[in-house]
Amino acid sequence: SQDKKYAHYVRDMLLEYAELYPTIDVHPKRKVKSQNPGKLFWQSLNEAVWLVHTIQAYDAVLPALSAEDRHVIEQGALRPVALFLSEESPNTFNKVHNHGTWATCAVGMTGYVLGEDEWVEKSLYGLDKTGTGGFMRQLDELFSPEGYYNEGPYYQRYALMPFVTFAKAIENNQPERKIFEHRGQVLLKAIEATAQLSY
Repeated sequence: SQDKKYAHYVRDMLLEYAELYPTIDVHPKRKVKSQNPGKLFWQSLNEAVWLVHTIQAYDAVLPALSAEDRHVIEQGALRPVALFLSEESPNTFNKVHNHGTWATCAVGMTGYVLGEDEWVEKSLYGLDKTGTGGFMRQLDELFSPEGYYNEGPYYQRYALMPFVTFAKAIENNQPERKIFEHRGQVLLKAIEATAQLSY
């Protein structure tokens, strides 16, 4: 709509997060042994889901933000959350599992928006960029050749969102990677497999 009231709504919300985030430690309700904790939420998975949605909103309103507001939001919220999900949560970030997918998607998309190429590479190939973790390994190991997701139909629906969202960001920013061609178009097959698994 180009109506700035919507951009200002997003800006004001993100300025609140930028003020809050540096003041909090890991969530007090975290499950100490079974999950990596979050800060805003009890597990880092929720933090990653939050950032996947938030970075898209931020990208949409960027042209309407002042340089000062961009600086505050990026330094207070977006960058710290991305670093928390990657460098500070290596076990989840490098995991071949839906939690790892949400984290790599969140950090990779944030890397594209903030111009952090290193974050994109780490999201694609793991923190050490060797391919032992990251989005590409997840694509290689979490789907059958026909597109069936190894955590089952429920998780197929849940995990497909970050897979497709990040792949679309890759395609928009680096079409030369031909992400939708990877492994015989496994992501497109995964979408079709999801429809086939529907009741």
